[in-house]
Amino acid sequence: MRNKNDCIGKCEKRMFTKHRGVCKTYSVLQTKYAEILENDPTVKEFATNIPLKGTTYTTDFLITQNDGTIMARECILHMDLV
Repeated sequence: MRNKNDCIGKCEKRMFTKHRGVCKTYSVLQTKYAEILENDPTVKEFATNIPLKGTTYTTDFLITQNDGTIMARECILHMDLV
């Protein structure tokens, strides 16, 4: 989860067939996960940095699977948990 006001710094912009428009990632981990989602046959589409209602935070990934299931995923490096 990121504060949308703190997304300053390195931003990688790429195009994926399962992502509408430009996919913006803010870490190597986010970029790698986007690549995994792109190659996952169970994933219909995914979106990045979606604002969470009533906060200034965004979720890293909002994923829609082929069966209609919607999931939110966060990318957290283990060293950030300590």
